Formats: sequence, C-alpha cells, structure tokens
Amino acid sequence: MSKYLFFSLCFSLLKGEIHSQVVNLDSLRFQSMIIGDTNSLFSLLDDSLLYIHSNGLVESKHSFIYSITTRKIVYQKFEFLTRRKTSMSRNAVTFRGMVMVDGLFEQQPFSIRLAFSSMYRRKGNQFRLTYWQSTKLKD
Repeated sequence: MSKYLFFSLCFSLLKGEIHSQVVNLDSLRFQSMIIGDTNSLFSLLDDSLLYIHSNGLVESKHSFIYSITTRKIVYQKFEFLTRRKTSMSRNAVTFRGMVMVDGLFEQQPFSIRLAFSSMYRRKGNQFRLTYWQSTKLKD
C-alpha cells in the first residue's frame, strides 16, 4: 500500500469519526434545549456563539441560555427534514438543512419550518456550536 493511499484512508476514517461526533453533539444540543438542560448547553456552546433566530433575534451564548432558563423560549420538538454537512476539516464542521421546530416564544406557541446554517468548531478536544442562523420558510 502506498503512503498516499494509507494517509488518505486514515484521513477518511478521521473525517467519518469527526462527522459522527459532531452530529451526536448536535442531537444532544437539541435534546438539551427541549428539556432545558442549561448545564449541558453551557458546555456545548462556544463562548463566541452567534445565535440568529428566524424572528431576527440575535443572541450570544449567555443570552441564549438565559432565554431558556427564564422560559422566554421553550423548545418542545425538533424534527430534521434535511441536514447535510457542507464543509469539514479537523477543526470545523458546517451544516445546512431544514428543521421543523415547535415551542413557545414569550408564551406564544409556534410551529415553524426553518432553513438553517450552523458551524461547530473545535476548541481543545471539544467541538462546540459557534454559529446558528435560521430563516422561516414559507408554507
């Protein structure tokens, strides 16, 4: 086996492992948002997080966690319609897709279909969400 083929195979295995790890973290993040587990969210979100909601609200890590803690926003359900990796390196993974989200915003129910973009970046040994932007799709 040539060195090139060997290193190519190793990198492919590493990319698959990174992709699986980040998809699992993303699923854990959504579950944490639903149950209001702000301790888990604190470790899953990067300190530099920019979270742009479909209604135009822009939040940092701390304001996003505060919104969940105070129940300004209550997530009840996330259902991915599509989620695909758009780029990946050893230190960053980006996704695009569509998701159905049900919940309450300022005690008003919502059920919306969103297009989203997100980015996870590695800091140390941990990937954390650094960017989320969603847009409401027309029915």
